[in-house]
Amino acid sequence: MTTDNPLLTNYETPPLDKIKPEHFVPAIDHVIAEATKEFHKLAEEKSTPTFQNTVVPIDGLFADIERIKQVLELFTLSKQSPEFAAAAEHVSQEISNFKKIVYQNQALAGRFQKVAKLLSETKDDDKTLYKKLSDEFEGEGAFLSPEGQRRIQQIDNRLIALYSDFSKNLNTGQEKEAVYFNDPQDIVGIPEDVVSGLRENAQQRGDDTGWLVKAEGEQVAKLLAVADNREFRKKIYEAQGRVGTDKSFDDEGNSLSNELVVKEIQSLRYERARLHKQDGEIKYPDYAAYALSRTMTGSVSTAKKLMEAVTAEALPQFEKNVKNIQDFASARRGPPKLEPWDISYWMNRYKQDKFKFDSREFSEYLPLSNVTNGFFETAGKLFNVNFTEEKTGKYPIYHEGVKTYEVTNKATGKLLGIIYADFFARANKDGGAWASQLQRQSPEHKQPSIVTLNLNLINPGDGKDPLLSQVEMETVFHEGGHAMHGLLGTNTVHPSLQGPFASSDYNEFFSTVLENWTKQEDVLNSFAHHHSDPGKTDPEKKMPKKLFQAMKNASTFCSELWALRAIKGGQIDLDFHSDKPYTTSEALEKSADFKSDVANLIPSHKLNRFSHIFSPDCAIEYAAKYNSYLVARALSELGYKPFEKNPFDPDASQRLTELYRPGASSYDKMAAFSEYLGKKRTPEEMAEAMAEAMLQSIGIDKHQPALAIADGRRY
Repeated sequence: MTTDNPLLTNYETPPLDKIKPEHFVPAIDHVIAEATKEFHKLAEEKSTPTFQNTVVPIDGLFADIERIKQVLELFTLSKQSPEFAAAAEHVSQEISNFKKIVYQNQALAGRFQKVAKLLSETKDDDKTLYKKLSDEFEGEGAFLSPEGQRRIQQIDNRLIALYSDFSKNLNTGQEKEAVYFNDPQDIVGIPEDVVSGLRENAQQRGDDTGWLVKAEGEQVAKLLAVADNREFRKKIYEAQGRVGTDKSFDDEGNSLSNELVVKEIQSLRYERARLHKQDGEIKYPDYAAYALSRTMTGSVSTAKKLMEAVTAEALPQFEKNVKNIQDFASARRGPPKLEPWDISYWMNRYKQDKFKFDSREFSEYLPLSNVTNGFFETAGKLFNVNFTEEKTGKYPIYHEGVKTYEVTNKATGKLLGIIYADFFARANKDGGAWASQLQRQSPEHKQPSIVTLNLNLINPGDGKDPLLSQVEMETVFHEGGHAMHGLLGTNTVHPSLQGPFASSDYNEFFSTVLENWTKQEDVLNSFAHHHSDPGKTDPEKKMPKKLFQAMKNASTFCSELWALRAIKGGQIDLDFHSDKPYTTSEALEKSADFKSDVANLIPSHKLNRFSHIFSPDCAIEYAAKYNSYLVARALSELGYKPFEKNPFDPDASQRLTELYRPGASSYDKMAAFSEYLGKKRTPEEMAEAMAEAMLQSIGIDKHQPALAIADGRRY
């Protein structure tokens, strides 16, 4: 169509350089108006319902809506402004209202239900699409009374506003709680490239003499691990701790607390879940039961069994390791009692002393360009693809720091899709790291798959490469795994099932599994090269074998901390979404904590800034499902086993590629995973194998048939 609105043009790749906040409201209103016309035709259809004349067109109603929503998500995360936030709230409200019109229509719901008896004759991805839409019909209130349907709409409209409030408070709080400092003693121990980046942060705010740390998770975590000045570490830790609380205020003195916001969200989600009935009885006792019923995990009890099995072994190991670190710190004039801002720093010191692993030296071999090229080379070998940076401006970008890469099939040269890489932190960008699907493949419209890969690295400025920590290197491979799922996962006839749109516990496997390659010597040697030799011309500048071996020796020490952090976050998430009332976020966090003297040293997401379960872009995907990260880690440990003898085993690589290719369309995802492993397992056998693999990954290598899961015990 002819229009001045770039969102409504027939583009192959989104014209991101032309899109403005004011384009989204008229664009979504237009496509919803067009979809409404198609909806009325569907609802009035009198022919016998079939999969093709009912299920496929219902799904198709949302194709253009999702296209605009995906572009808007890019801007709300990466180019934040009040105008984009307002547009996002309007778009979310209109989409929610349209979904109610479609899924609460009784004639359409009746036609849809009649297709169920035909599913035995359909393919797997047809069954998956039917299940996806069946969940939508139930979730949007198709089977409720008119009063229940109206209430669901009221709840959803209010939740959209609350999610927007949560993000505004979080993003503003991270900026307002940024720590400015100008004492040279505060930067002792911080690598030079990071110091340059902190100076760049300050300069962006008009100061050329000091340094600035944004109160954002990745930046704070990096500095807690290396800064020698304990008071400085405490200052930035506490600054991040104020975000989302009643101790944080905007320029006008208004509170940026999310306390009342999340409390109302909890109440509304609980009410919403309990509106659903089965045989006249409440179907879901709470929101956790409702949300997990839509995942591979399936239930709260299954989620907790894995959490408790790992905790039973991991927590005693962490307590023992903390004692060793405390003794080590005390012997070196360290703090008499380790605090949360001490643990990362002294853990690194301990590793350096006991395992001869110097994390700062390790980072010197990990310039960003080396790591990204290393990921491309690894993914290229695994999935038979090539990555080529596009430098001619062929693809419009939304920020000058974004790089674009074409991904092609090695054998055919066919374009699989495009990666938009946005690596550096900036003032108007969301915190953390993520990958997202910007565009699904559409051969009909000549539109390739497009994924974004986003980090929040501290930019040293002047075109210099930042030096990555081991965790940041793993994060590149993790988010790159999501990106590959988006690019490879197009082997389905239903566009809405392309890429990473399955349940979060399954999706996270495809990212987490690729982290394993960062620990393989041949892989690391292929790209880990000292930053002083950017051309890689001097073979003496490769990472020394003894440094790699030191990393391997230290790799399982305190590795249980990651698992315990995921479990702690998962427990907070499940408790919040249970039927148990709570008084304050602090009280809930305390009740969900481990019963251990070292519980305060296990970091976790604080409820009032737990963006995974509250921010607009991922609240539905991760609310009551944060346990997905633990499940995915366990699956990834199993998933790497076919590569243990050869990280690029041809047969295993082909099977892994085939696991990525269906995207979200595999009907029985656990069966698909078992087939990839080459061994069918019962659900009970898979659960035991997952727990055992998880424990092995943190250095607990022993067979435990029952894994000592104690009913009702809080570890």
